[in-house]
Amino acid sequence: MASHKATSCLVLCFCFLATATARKPLAVTTTAATTAPALKYATFYEALSKDPSHKMIMDAVAKDAATKAMLRLPLNVTAFVPTDTAFAKAAAKFGLGNDTSKLMANTCLLNALLKYHIMSPGMTQAKLATITSKNSMLVVSSTVNGAKKTTAKVLKFKVEGNNIRVQGGATSATLGKIRNVVAGKGILHNVDNVLLPSANLTTLAQMTGCKVTL
Repeated sequence: MASHKATSCLVLCFCFLATATARKPLAVTTTAATTAPALKYATFYEALSKDPSHKMIMDAVAKDAATKAMLRLPLNVTAFVPTDTAFAKAAAKFGLGNDTSKLMANTCLLNALLKYHIMSPGMTQAKLATITSKNSMLVVSSTVNGAKKTTAKVLKFKVEGNNIRVQGGATSATLGKIRNVVAGKGILHNVDNVLLPSANLTTLAQMTGCKVTL
């Protein structure tokens, strides 16, 4: 049940950016920097379901018809999707060994973290190589001199050989072998690590407004 709820969070992160207008999928430019031919799918649902490294997510999606429907919406976003192995590494970082169930049970925190992996619009690796930073979809609140302020958390990008390093506040990730995946209007890249704006649980809780229990 916890995994199912957490998957719904991922879907909601994708879906609030969906638009009602349809257009042709983004063209993918193949460059020497890519390590495999780009894949094309009609939706994020199809892209994720074809990738065995997202089994944990898709097992939960399979149990929820509404979630399936949302993942089939046209989403013009770039999604850096941590693999199952990446989630296991994150669990270990928080002292949970390779048990992801407790991490996935913190649906509020997971929702915030997944927003940190999404930005608009869809961008291939070649496009990512031309930028140094971009706002993620994670927006945090703070109070300055009694006034509430909201700020989008920034992701930074650096070319490293034939890859791109995505730098979060506390952790970074590189693109996996599966990258530049066209998913309708959007682009999906597997990443080898979960991006964290902070590695401190207390700070994460304050930043996201979530009650964290691990």
